[in-house]
Amino acid sequence: MLKRALAFEPMQTTILVVVVYAAVFLSVLVTNGTQSIPQDTRGLDLEQGYKDLHQITARPHPFNSHENDRVHAYILSRLLNITTDHTFAHVVEDTVSNASWTAVALHGVHFEGNNILVKIDGTDATLRGVLFSAHLDSVSTAPGTTDDGIGIVTMIQFVQYLMEQRPRRTAIFNFNNGEEDGLNGAHVFLEHPWSRITQTFLNLEGAGAGGRPTLFRTTSSAPLHSFRNVPHPHGNVVSADAFARGVVRSGTDFSVYAKSLGKGKPMEGLDFAFFQGRSKYHTKHDSIPGANGVKESLWSMMESVRAAGLSLLNDEDGYVGKREPPVYFDLFGFYFVVHTQGQLFRLNVSLLLVGQLIVLFLHGFPFGRTPATKRKKDTKKDDRPNTSWPVVFWATLIFTGLLQFALTLSVVKINPYIFYSQPYAFVASSLSLAYLTITLSMQVALPSEDPQYSTGQRQEMLVQTYYFTWLLLLASTVVLSKWKIGVVYVVSGWNACVLLGVTFNLSKEATEGREQTQLTGTSSEHGPLMSPPKTPEQNRGTPPEKVGRSSCWIAQLFLVVPLPISLFVHLLVLLVASLSQTLSDGNNPVVVYGAASVLSVLLAIPSLPFSVKFHQWITLLVFVVFAISTIHIWTAFPFSQDAPLKTFFQQELVVDFGKSNDQAVRAITKLIGIPEYLEQTIVPQLPSSWDAGVQCTPEPSRPGLIACRWESKLLPYPGGVDTTPSTPWLLVNTTRLTPSSALVSVKGTNTRTCKLYFDSANITRYDVYELGENDAVSPSNVGMQHGYEVPKGGLDSIWLWSRTWDRNFTVEIEWEDYSGDFEGRVGCEWAEYESGMIGGESDVSHRGQIPAFEEVLSFLPQWATVSKTADGLVEAWGRFVV
Repeated sequence: MLKRALAFEPMQTTILVVVVYAAVFLSVLVTNGTQSIPQDTRGLDLEQGYKDLHQITARPHPFNSHENDRVHAYILSRLLNITTDHTFAHVVEDTVSNASWTAVALHGVHFEGNNILVKIDGTDATLRGVLFSAHLDSVSTAPGTTDDGIGIVTMIQFVQYLMEQRPRRTAIFNFNNGEEDGLNGAHVFLEHPWSRITQTFLNLEGAGAGGRPTLFRTTSSAPLHSFRNVPHPHGNVVSADAFARGVVRSGTDFSVYAKSLGKGKPMEGLDFAFFQGRSKYHTKHDSIPGANGVKESLWSMMESVRAAGLSLLNDEDGYVGKREPPVYFDLFGFYFVVHTQGQLFRLNVSLLLVGQLIVLFLHGFPFGRTPATKRKKDTKKDDRPNTSWPVVFWATLIFTGLLQFALTLSVVKINPYIFYSQPYAFVASSLSLAYLTITLSMQVALPSEDPQYSTGQRQEMLVQTYYFTWLLLLASTVVLSKWKIGVVYVVSGWNACVLLGVTFNLSKEATEGREQTQLTGTSSEHGPLMSPPKTPEQNRGTPPEKVGRSSCWIAQLFLVVPLPISLFVHLLVLLVASLSQTLSDGNNPVVVYGAASVLSVLLAIPSLPFSVKFHQWITLLVFVVFAISTIHIWTAFPFSQDAPLKTFFQQELVVDFGKSNDQAVRAITKLIGIPEYLEQTIVPQLPSSWDAGVQCTPEPSRPGLIACRWESKLLPYPGGVDTTPSTPWLLVNTTRLTPSSALVSVKGTNTRTCKLYFDSANITRYDVYELGENDAVSPSNVGMQHGYEVPKGGLDSIWLWSRTWDRNFTVEIEWEDYSGDFEGRVGCEWAEYESGMIGGESDVSHRGQIPAFEEVLSFLPQWATVSKTADGLVEAWGRFVV
């Protein structure tokens, strides 16, 4: 009875496979969410942190806003109160550090910082310190609850925690300002003396809207080991691979600290950030009511930072070493695996060589032949050649790939953005299609009424699966060696599991083959003279399932299925959460759908050796799922209120310096977004665009998107205490110093950021003059930050940032190989608007106004939202000649 229950039959096989897949999927999905908050938070004041978060993220607070000053003051006061009675804790408002450097986009930057720094002296002054960093500014279009309010609150709480748990190493906290506009706060930190204390860092970020934070990136494998102490670790090397190749278009302070090319040495460190809900990232929905489970998300980051931070601060070796590229991933939020890519490479080579020898040895000798092969030779019961089985296997894979390609192509052509809001509908379609093509191909090509024959098929398909994973392993080893892509660890794990299954299978055959020979052997002149008569069972030949092999297939299934699909499901869930809503950034849909499709196929293949016994009713059910999900992804609307399409706004104000009062000549509204929906659906909803001659063209700064522009009568207002309707937006003066140098000064009204653009020639040197008494200016002669000097081709623009309002920037510029009139543009930025400052401290009459942006907020469809295009929501600019 038990043997019948464990036999390799359709019902038993189907139930066990379904249970295994369901258990893995449910386990990953459940553990992927935020954990419940414990009663005992062990020294972390979650309730106070939640109150701080309300104060910090009540309104948008970009660097160029008065709300930023209020948030800055609040954080400073909290830190002073926390550290006031502790002599080993020091708080500094850094209003001294300035820096100039060349940004990644090859424009010059000058930034005058006002970071808040905290230093907690360690008990061992001989050890290097640890830097913890988060940015206190938000973008102009979002309150910044996730980006990066939770990070700031987490650091405040960790400072408070360390007042009672003084660490062995010195801890430096950089509450930096200006990250959103170019990682500015991190750059000026490198100019501060405390930056030379640290050797490792932990950067806290947000590239989503709540959920469970993950380890985005790491400089090497060494600091990753600190996360082994985290109660619920979450991270995967695939995120680092995606960042490195621009799949996720975002930047964090990690890149500055990892280089540390200022006056300090390069640091080892980690980038720990939120990533789910990217459609709400940098929009009004990144708020306490709009983000996903804010309190649970705050706790997730707090408990992770406490565990990893204490590990970094109290470890004797400091988690530093040779900068080896890492391979890391978590399993079910409980186990965190860390290796170097060198270790993975050596494992791959071993599997490629040793594994192949084992399989060839067991499969290539007579006792390694499958029982079906032996019976075919001995009894000739089935004249179908066994050589057809490998052909069926590889033909099935090719057929599966072609149908997946067809499905992906159909979705990209018919409804390319459905993955944005309903990614699991596509996954259901793709995964069910993979199941159907594999199962039907195997069952049609290899009918298996004979249980002995189906056992041979299963075992041969398992061997062929090994050869398939061996080829993937060979390719992944090349990819690992040449391009340093660490996510190929999934192939290594899969190949190892299949190797175990094949080894178990073939070694079992060898043992049972010898046993069966003894049981069924006939008498001869070399045997006993008086052999007992044969039983009917011996005359018929005992099926292998009845000679101890009834449950053999179960052991094989547990060896080759659960772990590989666990690795694939983890990747799939991470892919859905991180990439599905990057389509509004202009990412190619083929990349996103292709990755989901490949993972769906890889999820289905481990069950292939057992597919000859899948029950017809499960196949019919899967077909229904495929039909419903495919029709849905072809016809459903791709956006929703919960997953809104993101657009990007900016208004340009063109001014004429030759006119009195520097009045605007015209205002141009620009909205950037997906071509299929922006031009035909969204822009026509905005009254200012009616009869305004809207022009839509590809946007060079955001490949894959278009920019629609139209002249608008909705004029902005800069705001400010002393501002009147006749106050100029900006004042500009220019002086030619030599044939190849000039002096340009610019002062904007109620702003602290301006920009210079150069048309005639790129500049090769610039110096932002210092302000002295009575606003007297003099050359600073500071030079460029080490490692970020002006490139050989020069710079086409300079971005200027001041810690004070209404700063008069005076910039000396030099160029080469040009002697005529030097032409360019000068502009300033504004980021404040009325609805974003409701409830703020500034007087209503002094607030900035951007009615064109308010119009977008009012008339956007409910399934769309808006973010900033650039640093300023408004840029007023004019031309100069010197």
